[in-house]
Amino acid sequence: MPVPVAFAVLIAASRLIPRVQPGGRPKAGYDLVGAVTITASMLLLVFGVVEAPEVGWSSARTIASLAGAAVLLTTFIVTELRVRTPLIRLGILKSAPRARANIGLLILFGSYLSFQFVVTQYYQSMLGWSALTTAIAFLPAGLFVAIFATRIGPLVDRFGTAKLIALGSTALLAGYLVFLRGIDADPNIGSVVLPAMLLLGMAWLAFPALNIQAVAGVKDEEQGLASGLLNTSFQVGGAVVLAIVTAALTSNGGATSLDGVRTGIAVSALFAVAGLIVSLSGLWPRAAEEPTGTQTEVLERV
Repeated sequence: MPVPVAFAVLIAASRLIPRVQPGGRPKAGYDLVGAVTITASMLLLVFGVVEAPEVGWSSARTIASLAGAAVLLTTFIVTELRVRTPLIRLGILKSAPRARANIGLLILFGSYLSFQFVVTQYYQSMLGWSALTTAIAFLPAGLFVAIFATRIGPLVDRFGTAKLIALGSTALLAGYLVFLRGIDADPNIGSVVLPAMLLLGMAWLAFPALNIQAVAGVKDEEQGLASGLLNTSFQVGGAVVLAIVTAALTSNGGATSLDGVRTGIAVSALFAVAGLIVSLSGLWPRAAEEPTGTQTEVLERV
């Protein structure tokens, strides 16, 4: 379904967006080596982690995949440091708040996507729920976001991004733990499913704060780089964390086993713990470099 929409956007963009060539600047090249090495590195990493439970973590295929991913990632970093027009100027991550925002979004999306995958299998394969019933079970989280997301701007202006991100990270971990505590062959909707979903919806209220923190203070000509890097973290988190959670799930009985489901959710929770630690580091004295200007001003600069 997204393909026709993307194609329509591509056609519209080519006709409606004006082509502007910055005056006095040489035409930039394209970092093909960087693009190939980082893409291949992520593919090998995901492949190695997903296949490991079946072929073994000590198998030649697993070791070769993970080693190849490490070599390609190292090549990418070296390339970015030396090439004239890098795909990603690594210096942009010298800002601690920006680095925390990218890590935070990687963990938020990766762990929640993994949680959704595991719990969907649990609902449908073990409990026999229909697709519609499963969707309704996830609905409270989406409704929470829909109702409160537009009210985040004033909260960012008042409390700053770091506090809201820390609050969202806490809610994310709490949601996983509530669900993990009550998971069984017949989970209680009122005391397990609903509160867990509401907490996870609250966690996603950190999403606007993460976006603001990731692009605040970036030069105009690098806004695209900062936002693109954030979206890359989003997608890489979904791929890599899901691969790790899937491997843990498969290694402990799969989605048709309570032990497997508990393991999958527990691994998502471990990632949430890491995200909470990263977000709390932004509250330490001298660590939090809050975005300058109000939330509205930051978005206008983007």
